[in-house]
Amino acid sequence: MINYIKNNNEGISIFSSNEEKIVKGTVLGFIKKKCINNLFSYEGYVKACKKVLKISSLVPVVISKSEVYFPISRVKDYENIFINYLAISSLSINKEQTIITFFDGQTIKIDILKGKIERIINNIESILKYKTFPESKCR
Repeated sequence: MINYIKNNNEGISIFSSNEEKIVKGTVLGFIKKKCINNLFSYEGYVKACKKVLKISSLVPVVISKSEVYFPISRVKDYENIFINYLAISSLSINKEQTIITFFDGQTIKIDILKGKIERIINNIESILKYKTFPESKCR
């Protein structure tokens, strides 16, 4: 399972099971390809989340039952990291920094305000709830 993805000077680093794999491309390109491979476009998904769920920034992307990625900053920022929410074992949140521990024991320390990470988690839960109850979509 992928824990998180970030850009580097050679392409992108994909962190999973305590190993780093480097591939060509960008983080946003990787996420867009994952979306297409699961029969939807990233742009259409973001537009739908904004319209239906009123999520206007840092839109989490539910790709599959094992992949729910969220950005920690603007998606086009070079320093942005996409974290797989479903790989997270625990969060240690301070005022300005969050330590994320993944199920495989790997950790990452990110500079993100407490309110921002809480808002992202609430948005993920809203999207998952919406996608879990398809009967509510036809009203």
